[in-house]
Amino acid sequence: MDYFIQSHRKRVRTLAKWLGVIAAVVWLNQHNASAQGLLAAATGAKDLTFPEFAVC
Repeated sequence: MDYFIQSHRKRVRTLAKWLGVIAAVVWLNQHNASAQGLLAAATGAKDLTFPEFAVC
C-alpha cells in the first residue's frame, strides 16, 4: 500500500513541477515585448562615464 501512496505523491510533485514550468513559459511569452523593450533601452544607452576628479 505504501508503494502506491509514494508513487502517487511522486506523480503529483512531478505534475506540479511541470505546471510551474508551463506557467513560467506562458508568463515569459506574454511579457516578451516588454523584455525586448527593456533590452533595447539598456543596450542603446550611452556608456557611463565618471569624472576624472571628485568634486566636493
